[in-house]
Amino acid sequence: MALIEEADRRSKAMTVEAVRKLKATDVRQEVPIRDGLYLVIQPSGVKSWVYRGRVRGETKKITLGRFPEVDLVRAKERANDARKDAHAGVIYRPPIPAPVTEAAPEAPEGRSVSEVWKQYRTLRLEVDCRPTTIAEHARIFAAHIEPALGSRDIGTITKADLLPITDAALTRGLEARNKTVAVMTGFFGWAHEKRDLIAKSPVLGIEQINASKRKDRKPKRALTDAEIVEFWRSCGAIDADKLSSVPFGKMFQLLLLTGARRNEVAGLSRTEIEGNVWTLPAVRAKNGIELKIHLTRTALDVLKTIPRIKDCPYVFGPSGENCGFGFSKAKKRLDAELTKIKAPWKLHDLRRTFRTGLGRLGISEEIAERCINHPPGGLVRTYDQHKYEAEMAAAWRKWEKHVLTLSR
Repeated sequence: MALIEEADRRSKAMTVEAVRKLKATDVRQEVPIRDGLYLVIQPSGVKSWVYRGRVRGETKKITLGRFPEVDLVRAKERANDARKDAHAGVIYRPPIPAPVTEAAPEAPEGRSVSEVWKQYRTLRLEVDCRPTTIAEHARIFAAHIEPALGSRDIGTITKADLLPITDAALTRGLEARNKTVAVMTGFFGWAHEKRDLIAKSPVLGIEQINASKRKDRKPKRALTDAEIVEFWRSCGAIDADKLSSVPFGKMFQLLLLTGARRNEVAGLSRTEIEGNVWTLPAVRAKNGIELKIHLTRTALDVLKTIPRIKDCPYVFGPSGENCGFGFSKAKKRLDAELTKIKAPWKLHDLRRTFRTGLGRLGISEEIAERCINHPPGGLVRTYDQHKYEAEMAAAWRKWEKHVLTLSR
């Protein structure tokens, strides 16, 4: 009863002026107002409103807008609307704010979002990506990101600045939102990891919506042990027929052994391999974080059997990840060999099979997640600076032993 009375007292005492006087600290604050409405105060001083409630049995956090653009009265109105939608099983979407006409403070030279994007396009996209990818990323940035953030100092951009952009993208469709998040992830990850322009990526915590949950998509799954045996044998068969200049069978085997993503393996350069360690550079990683992958004896044996192409740095051909144009044809050839695998599956399921297998073998979640380049976030990542390379190498070796045992 005392807690309810305190919350009621706080709500009545909270005024626009009281909100304005609340000070930022060196940690993120959440000030409860009432009935699921909270005021979030970032260390940067940015204040925003959120509603926390349960939608279809799951706790959701819904951003309602920033203060002072959304004042206390409007925040309570939006929280009330969010509460009604939650009871109806719907996630509330706040109105998209109108474009801000007031000129933003001028960013220092070379630090505006637009200027950093130009560097990103020249030094990252044009070096590592196909022309179609470059054009698509440039289109999304010019149409949806630059108008809102282009003149801002990149160091001042927060997650709260990005949410209105992703919310607007969602109104154009799920794919549009996911593409926008992907562009943001690559850009801000590069600015953090490769240029040290920002302390951390503001995209952290903004995740892509998993399209596979839709009814028209195939379900996620991991291969069973019996299917792994069949898969491994069939990979050798599709390379033996010599129908492709790219040894896709060996590429697929490396997907299973390493847990890496498809394009990460397809774009593998020999310069990234030193001894038995493959260093996946941050610019090629989906999350913009470098990963050191331990290559087991079997993985090294697979690599040794791939013939070198003169003056070509790539393992799988002169075009690097462009060899991905043949993925679908190679997958169909592989499926034709897989007489025992009847259920539909995707190449990404090999990564899921690897991660699931580590869990079955008793590898801790912390190490297993690091092996697929999912390092911890928040305070754990800030304070735990240990690289866990020895523990991760042991996990890859344990998985290799399991796969080899199955094939015997």
